[in-house]
Amino acid sequence: MIKKILPDLIAILAFVLISFAYFFPADIEERILFQHDTAAGAGAGQEAKEYYEQTGERTRWTNSLFGGMPTYQIAPSYDSTAPLQWTQKVYQLFLPSYVNLTFILMLGFYILLRVFGIPVWLAGLGGIMWAFSSYFFILISAGHIWKFITLAYIPPTIAGIVLAYRGKLLAGGILTALFIALQIMSNHVQMSYYFLFVILFIVGAYFEDAWRNKTLPKFFKASAVVFVAALIGVAANLSNLYHTYTYSKETMRGKSELVETGDAAKQTSSGLDRDYITNWSYGIGETWTLLVPNFKGGSSSAPLSQSETAMEKANPVYSSLYNSFPQYFGDQPWTAGPVYVGSFVLFLFVLGCFIVKGPLKWALLGATFFSIVLAWGKNFMPLTDFFIDYIPMYNKFRAVSSILVIAEFTIPLLAIFALKHVLDEPGIWKKYINYIRQKTGANITYVNFRSKNKGWKNYHFNIKLNNGQIYDTPHQKNTYMRLFLKNIILRPSCYSCHYKGYKREADITLADFWGINNILPEMDDDTGTSLIYIHSKKGELIWSAVKQSVRYKATDVIAATKYNPSMLYSPKKPIVRKKFFAKVTDKNIRFLAAIYNYIALLERIIRRFIRH
Repeated sequence: MIKKILPDLIAILAFVLISFAYFFPADIEERILFQHDTAAGAGAGQEAKEYYEQTGERTRWTNSLFGGMPTYQIAPSYDSTAPLQWTQKVYQLFLPSYVNLTFILMLGFYILLRVFGIPVWLAGLGGIMWAFSSYFFILISAGHIWKFITLAYIPPTIAGIVLAYRGKLLAGGILTALFIALQIMSNHVQMSYYFLFVILFIVGAYFEDAWRNKTLPKFFKASAVVFVAALIGVAANLSNLYHTYTYSKETMRGKSELVETGDAAKQTSSGLDRDYITNWSYGIGETWTLLVPNFKGGSSSAPLSQSETAMEKANPVYSSLYNSFPQYFGDQPWTAGPVYVGSFVLFLFVLGCFIVKGPLKWALLGATFFSIVLAWGKNFMPLTDFFIDYIPMYNKFRAVSSILVIAEFTIPLLAIFALKHVLDEPGIWKKYINYIRQKTGANITYVNFRSKNKGWKNYHFNIKLNNGQIYDTPHQKNTYMRLFLKNIILRPSCYSCHYKGYKREADITLADFWGINNILPEMDDDTGTSLIYIHSKKGELIWSAVKQSVRYKATDVIAATKYNPSMLYSPKKPIVRKKFFAKVTDKNIRFLAAIYNYIALLERIIRRFIRH
């Protein structure tokens, strides 16, 4: 058991060390980071704090704000959530302030990736990619800690939902209920509300998969478990939710008795004013900050005088004025910094849009586009008006740019899926190497995939070991080559190659001349003959420079491709491929290869029969 979970324990320890390292030496010197909103909140709640210290009771009213008001959101602490608060401390490993924040960000995303079957090291990398997005550290510096912690509990919540839809109903239900309860207790309803949309996209992906595979009963059973788990998570926070709901009716988020009329009316039916909702709207051009952080200058708090690039072109006569102008020049009234996911992460996301397959890819892509467009707010009012007027609770929240937290989540998630996709197939080769190592007790020093010692038509798979042993087997009997030749372990891109056909971007294509014994038997010496396709004028020039050094004959391209259809067509993906990858290990690769090769052969025969 310990051996099984040891890699995960090491990953968690690494997260702790990274978190301490990032905040060093402040984490050992008890320094306090000045956070504007935290400082303002401390002042607003000082009277309530002093009352609790003096009496041991919590007041639900303060006289220190306006003409007096409830403390439901100033100090939302209830005895009913005491078990949750203790659970939260355990989950955070009782780490000190600031250190615990980055830790739970990494851990939450790590849990989600492990549920998706991502290897430990790659899940750890994903946790770091998610946590060290610049946006989260902007939240820390601004003092938006409730928002930050709520976001940290989102990935493990979705992990529970994914577990349920993957058939692990009990574990999925418990995980979902626990983290829904924790994120609601963190008291940033707006973030929880936004991620309801993400959950809808993901559930939609699982519904599509269930519909296609005719497993709808299992889907509805999992949905019922998730629904009950959500109710439990909400019920654990009913005290806070009820009082917040009741109080909201008396605030600017409730229905106003004053009614605006005319075309210029900005009032909503029962929520905030439209201008107030959309005041912080992301500019359409500002979306480029996902890739280039300072595309719109960066932070409003940074004066223009601190920009070296700007000062190189500035007129020194007006140097005293440059301290008065911010570097930021986007559409928002003020910002602490851009939403930046990282250029490398965004590149992997774009790659994932092409190479990752399945409905979950489309769910993440749809959620990303959805959040970006809604973040535009007043810059794209038709959609914004629709959500304000018709989508429940949307008009209760301001700062629509905050919905970009969805893109902050979906982009690194799909990026990790893409990275796993790229690395999956080499993993089969590693499993085969490990199988040989376990079988022989020796390491491989040399591999020849096509040894022609016994001829080209009957080429062998040749392996040399550091103990002097040599494994020399016909390609038809070698475990790895059989899997390769039956198209089971090809890269996913090979099944939908965009470069098939006679007309290509390349100047020259080189291939094995299969069928040469039928087309040009005089060129067949059973040591291997290459087929050369020339596609361009440049290719002709290259061939003219080297053709005197080789023995060659011209042939008809149509006849040549009769025995080499890979020139024109992508191989069909075997149905058994997914099951093979799901089951294969170092120890069973030979056994599974024997089984799935015959199944793949049978599949090809059936396809030919149907075709003819």
